Amino acid sequence: MPVAKVYVPEGILTPEQRRDIVRGIHEVIVGRRKRPADSPTYVLINEIPARDWARPAMSMRLEPDRNPSRLDHDHDRQAKP
Repeated sequence: MPVAKVYVPEGILTPEQRRDIVRGIHEVIVGRRKRPADSPTYVLINEIPARDWARPAMSMRLEPDRNPSRLDHDHDRQAKP
């Protein structure tokens, strides 16, 4: 039985969006593996606090007075001579 893990920033998905993600991932796995539509597929949706998201050349932080569904992107700002 396949298990798919999805990581998203905390608080950005509605229940409907969660269902759509699970349904979509299930359809892809069933289609690619040519399995019956009722085959079990487990989708784990992990919500990660926005302050814990990062990638090189960009940090992401959640402003305390802003909607948690909006991430603030600080692009790599280097001092120009």
